Amino acid sequence: MKPTIEQMTVWFDELNNTVFCGELPRVKITLNNTRCQLGQFYWGGGRGIGIKISLFWDRTEGQYRNCLLHEMCHLYCYNRGWIREGHGIRWKRIADYASRLTGLHIQRCEDITGWVSA
Repeated sequence: MKPTIEQMTVWFDELNNTVFCGELPRVKITLNNTRCQLGQFYWGGGRGIGIKISLFWDRTEGQYRNCLLHEMCHLYCYNRGWIREGHGIRWKRIADYASRLTGLHIQRCEDITGWVSA
């Protein structure tokens, strides 16, 4: 499956309401074809704030939603002022909470062994 930006935006809104009580601001979501990162939360450097999701790997809807929520956990930390949190203890607590609420499995890194490109 290859989601569109529109689909990602719908998922963003759903996850924002479910996990973050609608607290997160909408940010720019872009899709790319990099194989080095499944997703990325970015801020600063004149680019603004946003989330990038790679379409390089053939993934299920659940895997894309998982990736998006992972990056949304970074956005949550950023909004709390934990700018350099990375995958630290606060990010991990938010990711664990999000996993429990959604049934997704948010983790620091996804094992892509055996994945094929789309």
